[in-house]
Amino acid sequence: MKQELKLSKMEEIRAAFKQQVLGINSIALAAVAAGSGAYGGTLRKEMGALAPQVCAVIVYLAAEEAGLDMKHLKIVPKHFTTVYLTDANYLDVVNNDTAEYVVENIGSMYTKVESDIAIFYYDTFIHSIECKKYADKTMTHRLALDCSMLARVYPTVTYSLFQFESGLMGDYHRDLEFYEGSPALHTALSCVTPKVNIDVFTLLDHKRVAGKSITNKGCFKPISMFKLNRTVEGYKDILLRQVDRKHLVLGCR
Repeated sequence: MKQELKLSKMEEIRAAFKQQVLGINSIALAAVAAGSGAYGGTLRKEMGALAPQVCAVIVYLAAEEAGLDMKHLKIVPKHFTTVYLTDANYLDVVNNDTAEYVVENIGSMYTKVESDIAIFYYDTFIHSIECKKYADKTMTHRLALDCSMLARVYPTVTYSLFQFESGLMGDYHRDLEFYEGSPALHTALSCVTPKVNIDVFTLLDHKRVAGKSITNKGCFKPISMFKLNRTVEGYKDILLRQVDRKHLVLGCR
Protein backbone atom coordinates (compact mmCIF):
# COMPACT_ATOMS: atom_id res chain seq x y z
CA MET A 1 0.00 0.00 0.00
CA LYS A 2 1.33 3.46 -0.87
CA GLN A 3 2.42 5.49 2.15
CA GLU A 4 0.06 8.36 1.25
CA LEU A 5 -2.94 6.03 1.21
CA LYS A 6 -1.92 4.48 4.51
CA LEU A 7 -1.57 7.90 6.16
CA SER A 8 -4.94 8.97 4.76
CA LYS A 9 -6.65 5.89 6.24
CA MET A 10 -4.93 6.48 9.57
CA GLU A 11 -6.19 10.07 9.65
CA GLU A 12 -9.70 8.75 8.91
CA ILE A 13 -9.40 6.44 11.90
CA ARG A 14 -8.31 9.31 14.15
CA ALA A 15 -11.14 11.58 12.97
CA ALA A 16 -13.80 8.87 13.35
CA PHE A 17 -12.50 8.03 16.83
CA LYS A 18 -12.82 11.65 17.96
CA GLN A 19 -16.32 11.99 16.57
CA GLN A 20 -17.56 8.76 18.12
CA VAL A 21 -15.92 9.21 21.54
CA LEU A 22 -17.19 12.77 22.00
CA GLY A 23 -20.65 11.64 20.88
CA ILE A 24 -20.86 9.01 23.62
CA ASN A 25 -21.46 11.64 26.30
CA SER A 26 -24.65 12.71 24.50
CA ILE A 27 -25.74 9.08 24.19
CA ALA A 28 -25.30 8.59 27.94
CA LEU A 29 -27.25 11.76 28.78
CA ALA A 30 -30.05 10.69 26.44
CA ALA A 31 -30.19 7.27 28.12
CA VAL A 32 -30.58 8.92 31.52
CA ALA A 33 -33.29 11.26 30.23
CA ALA A 34 -35.17 8.34 28.69
CA GLY A 35 -34.75 6.21 31.79
CA SER A 36 -33.14 3.48 29.72
CA GLY A 37 -29.76 3.44 31.44
CA ALA A 38 -27.44 5.02 34.00
CA TYR A 39 -24.93 7.61 32.84
CA GLY A 40 -21.78 5.73 33.93
CA GLY A 41 -23.06 2.36 32.77
CA THR A 42 -23.90 3.71 29.33
CA LEU A 43 -20.45 5.28 29.00
CA ARG A 44 -18.78 1.98 29.85
CA LYS A 45 -21.05 0.04 27.49
CA GLU A 46 -20.48 2.37 24.54
CA MET A 47 -16.72 2.62 25.04
CA GLY A 48 -16.52 -1.14 25.47
CA ALA A 49 -18.30 -1.61 22.15
CA LEU A 50 -16.11 0.97 20.40
CA ALA A 51 -12.78 -0.67 21.26
CA PRO A 52 -13.24 -3.83 19.12
CA GLN A 53 -14.71 -1.74 16.29
CA VAL A 54 -11.62 0.48 16.11
CA CYS A 55 -9.34 -2.54 16.51
CA ALA A 56 -11.03 -4.38 13.63
CA VAL A 57 -10.48 -1.41 11.30
CA ILE A 58 -6.79 -1.28 12.27
CA VAL A 59 -6.35 -5.02 11.77
CA TYR A 60 -7.96 -4.77 8.33
CA LEU A 61 -5.57 -1.95 7.40
CA ALA A 62 -2.64 -4.02 8.70
CA ALA A 63 -3.76 -7.01 6.61
CA GLU A 64 -3.89 -4.83 3.50
CA GLU A 65 -0.42 -3.54 4.32
CA ALA A 66 0.78 -7.13 4.71
CA GLY A 67 -0.56 -8.02 1.26
CA LEU A 68 -2.85 -10.78 2.53
CA ASP A 69 -5.59 -12.28 0.38
CA MET A 70 -8.47 -10.26 1.85
CA LYS A 71 -11.07 -12.72 0.55
CA HIS A 72 -9.72 -15.27 3.01
CA LEU A 73 -9.33 -12.97 6.00
CA LYS A 74 -12.05 -13.14 8.64
CA ILE A 75 -12.19 -10.76 11.60
CA VAL A 76 -14.70 -12.42 13.91
CA PRO A 77 -16.13 -10.55 16.93
CA LYS A 78 -16.97 -12.35 20.18
CA HIS A 79 -15.57 -15.76 19.28
CA PHE A 80 -15.96 -18.47 21.92
CA THR A 81 -13.67 -21.46 22.37
CA THR A 82 -14.66 -24.46 24.50
CA VAL A 83 -11.84 -25.65 26.76
CA TYR A 84 -12.18 -29.06 28.43
CA LEU A 85 -10.55 -30.29 31.62
CA THR A 86 -7.73 -32.52 30.37
CA ASP A 87 -5.00 -32.26 33.02
CA ALA A 88 -5.37 -35.23 35.38
CA ASN A 89 -2.86 -33.65 37.79
CA TYR A 90 -5.71 -31.41 38.96
CA LEU A 91 -7.22 -34.41 40.72
CA ASP A 92 -4.16 -34.59 42.99
CA VAL A 93 -5.04 -31.31 44.73
CA VAL A 94 -8.75 -31.85 45.41
CA ASN A 95 -10.40 -34.10 47.99
CA ASN A 96 -11.46 -37.62 47.06
CA ASP A 97 -15.18 -36.83 46.77
CA THR A 98 -14.50 -33.94 44.40
CA ALA A 99 -12.08 -36.04 42.35
CA GLU A 100 -14.66 -38.81 42.04
CA TYR A 101 -17.32 -36.32 40.94
CA VAL A 102 -14.99 -34.81 38.31
CA VAL A 103 -14.08 -38.21 36.89
CA GLU A 104 -17.71 -39.33 36.73
CA ASN A 105 -18.72 -36.12 34.95
CA ILE A 106 -15.59 -35.49 32.91
CA GLY A 107 -17.60 -34.83 29.73
CA SER A 108 -19.21 -31.78 31.32
CA MET A 109 -15.98 -30.38 32.75
CA TYR A 110 -15.39 -27.44 30.43
CA THR A 111 -15.52 -23.68 30.23
CA LYS A 112 -15.74 -21.17 27.39
CA VAL A 113 -13.08 -18.58 26.62
CA GLU A 114 -14.07 -15.46 24.68
CA SER A 115 -11.90 -13.60 22.18
CA ASP A 116 -13.15 -10.06 21.59
CA ILE A 117 -11.71 -10.47 18.10
CA ALA A 118 -10.58 -13.73 16.51
CA ILE A 119 -8.63 -13.51 13.26
CA PHE A 120 -8.95 -16.35 10.79
CA TYR A 121 -6.95 -16.76 7.58
CA TYR A 122 -7.94 -19.49 5.16
CA ASP A 123 -10.28 -20.71 7.93
CA THR A 124 -7.37 -21.16 10.36
CA PHE A 125 -7.57 -19.37 13.71
CA ILE A 126 -4.31 -17.42 13.88
CA HIS A 127 -4.69 -14.59 16.42
CA SER A 128 -6.85 -13.66 19.42
CA ILE A 129 -7.34 -10.07 20.60
CA GLU A 130 -8.65 -8.68 23.88
CA CYS A 131 -10.06 -5.15 23.37
CA LYS A 132 -10.39 -2.67 26.24
CA LYS A 133 -10.92 1.03 26.88
CA TYR A 134 -8.09 0.40 29.33
CA ALA A 135 -6.69 -2.67 31.07
CA ASP A 136 -5.80 -2.82 34.74
CA LYS A 137 -3.89 -5.39 36.81
CA THR A 138 -6.92 -7.59 37.51
CA MET A 139 -7.85 -7.70 33.83
CA THR A 140 -4.34 -8.80 32.86
CA HIS A 141 -4.45 -11.64 35.39
CA ARG A 142 -7.65 -12.92 33.81
CA LEU A 143 -6.26 -12.38 30.29
CA ALA A 144 -3.12 -14.40 31.05
CA LEU A 145 -5.27 -17.34 32.17
CA ASP A 146 -7.64 -17.03 29.20
CA CYS A 147 -4.77 -17.05 26.70
CA SER A 148 -3.16 -20.03 28.41
CA MET A 149 -6.45 -21.95 28.27
CA LEU A 150 -6.83 -21.08 24.57
CA ALA A 151 -3.31 -22.36 23.95
CA ARG A 152 -4.42 -25.82 25.08
CA VAL A 153 -6.89 -25.90 22.19
CA TYR A 154 -5.00 -23.81 19.62
CA PRO A 155 -1.25 -24.19 20.29
CA THR A 156 -0.24 -21.96 17.35
CA VAL A 157 -2.58 -19.02 18.00
CA THR A 158 -0.92 -15.79 19.18
CA TYR A 159 -2.38 -13.12 21.45
CA SER A 160 -2.59 -9.38 21.92
CA LEU A 161 -4.22 -6.76 24.12
CA PHE A 162 -5.60 -3.69 22.34
CA GLN A 163 -6.42 -0.74 24.59
CA PHE A 164 -7.23 2.93 24.17
CA GLU A 165 -5.49 4.04 27.39
CA SER A 166 -3.01 2.29 29.64
CA GLY A 167 -4.20 1.54 33.16
CA LEU A 168 -1.20 -0.71 33.79
CA MET A 169 2.10 -0.03 35.45
CA GLY A 170 4.90 0.01 32.92
CA ASP A 171 5.67 2.00 29.80
CA TYR A 172 2.77 1.18 27.45
CA HIS A 173 1.64 4.84 27.47
CA ARG A 174 4.95 6.09 26.06
CA ASP A 175 6.06 6.53 22.43
CA LEU A 176 8.47 3.61 22.20
CA GLU A 177 9.28 1.07 19.51
CA PHE A 178 9.99 -1.53 22.21
CA TYR A 179 8.16 -1.81 25.53
CA GLU A 180 9.71 -3.19 28.68
CA GLY A 181 6.14 -3.91 29.71
CA SER A 182 4.17 -4.28 32.93
CA PRO A 183 5.49 -6.11 36.01
CA ALA A 184 1.96 -7.36 36.72
CA LEU A 185 1.54 -8.80 33.22
CA HIS A 186 5.01 -10.37 33.15
CA THR A 187 4.36 -12.00 36.53
CA ALA A 188 0.90 -13.27 35.56
CA LEU A 189 2.24 -14.78 32.33
CA SER A 190 5.03 -16.52 34.23
CA CYS A 191 2.45 -18.30 36.41
CA VAL A 192 0.36 -19.93 33.67
CA THR A 193 0.92 -23.16 31.76
CA PRO A 194 1.28 -23.50 28.83
CA LYS A 195 3.35 -20.33 28.50
CA VAL A 196 2.04 -17.60 26.21
CA ASN A 197 3.08 -14.12 25.14
CA ILE A 198 0.73 -11.16 24.84
CA ASP A 199 1.62 -8.20 22.63
CA VAL A 200 0.17 -4.92 23.96
CA PHE A 201 -0.99 -2.05 21.75
CA THR A 202 -2.08 1.33 23.17
CA LEU A 203 -3.50 4.19 21.09
CA LEU A 204 -3.53 7.20 23.45
CA ASP A 205 -0.75 9.14 25.13
CA HIS A 206 -0.34 9.38 28.91
CA LYS A 207 -1.63 7.00 31.54
CA ARG A 208 -5.33 6.75 32.32
CA VAL A 209 -6.43 9.10 35.08
CA ALA A 210 -9.41 8.00 37.14
CA GLY A 211 -12.29 10.50 36.98
CA LYS A 212 -11.06 12.05 33.73
CA SER A 213 -13.00 10.20 31.07
CA ILE A 214 -11.93 10.88 27.48
CA THR A 215 -15.64 11.08 26.61
CA ASN A 216 -15.66 14.54 28.24
CA LYS A 217 -14.53 17.23 25.81
CA GLY A 218 -12.08 18.76 28.28
CA CYS A 219 -10.43 15.39 28.90
CA PHE A 220 -10.48 14.00 25.36
CA LYS A 221 -7.21 12.61 24.04
CA PRO A 222 -6.69 12.13 20.29
CA ILE A 223 -5.17 8.95 18.92
CA SER A 224 -1.39 9.30 18.82
CA MET A 225 -0.19 9.02 15.23
CA PHE A 226 3.02 7.37 16.48
CA LYS A 227 1.07 4.78 18.47
CA LEU A 228 -1.44 4.20 15.66
CA ASN A 229 1.35 3.58 13.16
CA ARG A 230 3.11 1.30 15.64
CA THR A 231 -0.15 -0.63 16.14
CA VAL A 232 -0.74 -1.03 12.40
CA GLU A 233 2.84 -2.18 11.89
CA GLY A 234 2.60 -4.45 14.93
CA TYR A 235 -0.47 -6.24 13.65
CA LYS A 236 1.08 -6.40 10.19
CA ASP A 237 4.09 -8.22 11.67
CA ILE A 238 1.86 -10.55 13.69
CA LEU A 239 -0.18 -11.48 10.62
CA LEU A 240 2.88 -12.07 8.48
CA ARG A 241 4.50 -14.26 11.14
CA GLN A 242 1.33 -16.29 11.54
CA VAL A 243 0.60 -16.88 7.86
CA ASP A 244 4.18 -18.02 7.36
CA ARG A 245 3.90 -20.70 10.03
CA LYS A 246 4.17 -24.26 8.78
CA HIS A 247 0.61 -25.17 9.79
CA LEU A 248 -0.84 -22.95 7.02
CA VAL A 249 -1.12 -24.09 3.41
CA LEU A 250 0.51 -21.16 1.72
CA GLY A 251 0.22 -22.67 -1.73
CA CYS A 252 -3.40 -21.52 -1.97
CA ARG A 253 -2.47 -17.87 -1.57
